[in-house]
Amino acid sequence: MLKNRINKYLRKSIITLMIFCSFLVLISTDTLGQDDYFQGIIEYSIEYEIKNQSISEENLKKYYGSKIIKKFSEGNIRDEYYNSDGLLVRISILNLEKNQYFIEYGGMDTVYYTDINKTDYTTTIEQLTDTNILNNNCWVIKSISIRDGNESKSETVITKYYKSKDLRINPDWFINYIDGGYDRIMKLAPGINVKSEYFNVDFTVIKRIVSSKKELVDSSEFEVELNRILKKMN
Repeated sequence: MLKNRINKYLRKSIITLMIFCSFLVLISTDTLGQDDYFQGIIEYSIEYEIKNQSISEENLKKYYGSKIIKKFSEGNIRDEYYNSDGLLVRISILNLEKNQYFIEYGGMDTVYYTDINKTDYTTTIEQLTDTNILNNNCWVIKSISIRDGNESKSETVITKYYKSKDLRINPDWFINYIDGGYDRIMKLAPGINVKSEYFNVDFTVIKRIVSSKKELVDSSEFEVELNRILKKMN
């Protein structure tokens, strides 16, 4: 069944997809100084450009998501993915204190996690020509990550980040985030991502800002419920 095939595909690649894309669509509509850092709640749209015609955009929106509600504070992130029917299908949490990234699928007791200070990928990073996205002057970074010991295209992660030069993130927050080379990316472009593009063999995922609101976010948003079963992702 298509649903099962999509779920199997997404579960296999979910860590790479979330790790490289989860930061990708942060932006504030307020004017910030260089020493100010965004904290608040942001909504993003998710679009798909299909390459494999056996996969439909509607099914991706239904099972993977069509929008994100992101909560962000001092580098910690909680992403809530909603499908085209408005149902919550997945939650991902980055907890920098624990150096871990958690993924929770709707209706499941198990929470999967990975250690962000370890990696099975070799990542090369390229700084491209600056551009303007949504009235923001942006750095543009391209990263290519290949799973160690595997040259299969399905194990290659390609992501483009469009990071605002005016809306900055403290790169020191991410010094331990070596998975996906994100520590190096933040040194080159320490800004909030305005847009992102994630490429795989079957489709491209594009995320864009819809709205944002600056407000305090409680630290409990970045914790996993104590009664959940934790399982390390390979």
